[in-house]
Amino acid sequence: MDIYKIFHSTTTTVILILIILIFLSFFIFQIGISFGLKKAEHSFKSAENFQKMFGDNRDMGPGGFIDREFPNSHGAVGKIISINLPKIVVEGNDNIERIIVITKNTVIRKQRDEIKAENLQVNDFITVLGNPDGSGQVEAKLIRIMPLPPMPQNGTGNSSSTQSL
Repeated sequence: MDIYKIFHSTTTTVILILIILIFLSFFIFQIGISFGLKKAEHSFKSAENFQKMFGDNRDMGPGGFIDREFPNSHGAVGKIISINLPKIVVEGNDNIERIIVITKNTVIRKQRDEIKAENLQVNDFITVLGNPDGSGQVEAKLIRIMPLPPMPQNGTGNSSSTQSL
């Protein structure tokens, strides 16, 4: 048999395509496993650092949080209380402090302008979006400085927009 006919036959082409598809399937499966392991590792390490991430446990009962929403681990909203670049500490309305890590890829905006991390100031009110790491900190992707402090969420404030007719 001629070697040229073997490598250019339909059967050989189909077998090679199947081998490539099986290899790609295993590769994609392995990527899924690595993402799952990364998520599990974050969950495990977050549990170890629970108190640093979410404050004390005085509101905890046998069933979990009582009358309190579970905090968002992908960001923060509040007032900057400490700056030690590349880390800042933000205190939210619930008095829980979050450590925010600023990287070279972090975008910091004040209104429409992009500013540098060195321009952040203590008592600035900010909104942070980012990714949590295993130590309870948030790696910031976007920080936006708000012109005014956020309104209290306890429902006790008066609003002029809710007038009765």
